Amino acid sequence: MSRGTILVTGAGGALGRAIAAQAAARPSTYGIFTLRDSSSPTSTIALSAALRAATPGPGPGGEGSDSSHAYELASLDLSNLASVRTFATDINRRVASGELPPIRALVLNAGYQEHFTLTKTADGFDMTFQVCYLGHFLLTQLLLPSLDRLNGRILTIGSWMHDPSDPHIASGIFTERFRTLLGAGVEAVARGQWSTPETDPSASSGLRRYGAAKLCQVSFIGVPVRLELQRRLNSSPSFNKICSSALDPGAMPSTLMKRGSWFQGYIINQWGGWAFAPLLTWWSPNGFLRTPTKSASDAIAILYEKESPGGVYFNGSDVHTPSEEARDEAVATKLWEESINLAGMTPREANL
Repeated sequence: MSRGTILVTGAGGALGRAIAAQAAARPSTYGIFTLRDSSSPTSTIALSAALRAATPGPGPGGEGSDSSHAYELASLDLSNLASVRTFATDINRRVASGELPPIRALVLNAGYQEHFTLTKTADGFDMTFQVCYLGHFLLTQLLLPSLDRLNGRILTIGSWMHDPSDPHIASGIFTERFRTLLGAGVEAVARGQWSTPETDPSASSGLRRYGAAKLCQVSFIGVPVRLELQRRLNSSPSFNKICSSALDPGAMPSTLMKRGSWFQGYIINQWGGWAFAPLLTWWSPNGFLRTPTKSASDAIAILYEKESPGGVYFNGSDVHTPSEEARDEAVATKLWEESINLAGMTPREANL
């Protein structure tokens, strides 16, 4: 029996690549693994190598392996809402026609983080906000009709950066002025008018915006069950069997950070991370620093092995309580309503 389609955004990064490889290795699972530009060799080379290593034999069109381990690489630019709509329209068409099995697992993994600069998208939003959150919000709404109505799972990749009180966060990043991440309003965060390099030229300005975007993701996905996505799924006759959850994968060696210090980006995030992550993961599996392989295993377990994980926030393999702001029902409801407006969604597009 087919396990359906798994769709992973940001599959070119360290965690996305590991999730894609583990998903592709599962029999009877069709993978759609997205990158900002799937035609770029620099974007696809590491992902293609990981997928070939994870799956046996050559695949159809050179993209998959045997028929029970098939996959494709697809372009999805979350920093462009028109690209999100085009992508979702194509996926919905293919599922409706029977060309693709229904989406069994939707993994909202793609991310963006910059420290000293603030980049705007063509849609006029802070790049961090749109790639981490708003693009995923729109994508999820548009793809809901194509999810498996009985066993569908939605997993968003969170971060401890959504919680200013988390002990992993260095002191001084979330000063009193910035401890309520959406206190200035969703619009200010979305438009890049909050925690700007002009008001704070340090790396903290970008880290705060990343934290705010991750807060939006966690609030949106529905933690606990009463919050927005899971609450709305539960109240929908069409989608009430679909479960949404979030996962904090911990710190991992990766290339997520853009426009930060050379020391932070290469010495700590990459060289140091790859050197120490295996040992620290062995010592403390849900600790500060983890390997992408370990965090990908946690994601796969939530999607396929844990029963009814709706509205749960995981820190690795453990259930975790998100921030107070993420658990505020009024914040989540307001965020949902404003996100529909920011994404320019029509009543027909808003499936919940």
